[in-house]
Amino acid sequence: MKKLILTTLIALILSVIPTSAEHRHRPALPQLEEGFNWNEVPVICGSHEGIMQKMERLNMNLLHASFGKTGANPDGDVVFMVLYYANPQGTSTAAVLTMPNDPTACLLFVTFDVTLAPEKKQNF
Repeated sequence: MKKLILTTLIALILSVIPTSAEHRHRPALPQLEEGFNWNEVPVICGSHEGIMQKMERLNMNLLHASFGKTGANPDGDVVFMVLYYANPQGTSTAAVLTMPNDPTACLLFVTFDVTLAPEKKQNF
């Protein structure tokens, strides 16, 4: 009986520890307008150098970069940068996200079979 209680207690403690640590590292997110919610998306992250090497291995070229700003306001402070990549044929794309003073970058997605709207082909 003691062994069962001890095993149950250890399992309970181990199951709570990762959850507690995970919540400690989450930033406070702003309230969203009705109809929207925050979500967690699986991305792969690594050093800036490692992610850039991955882009080279995928034969991706930087297409453009843009900044995310506080409150989605053009006059806000920069809170992240997104780098958009495409392969030379324009059939595959990728996006990398990085934040100021963060030693890591995250590969958000790699897509294939890209189809552009006809009026946008001249910009690719």
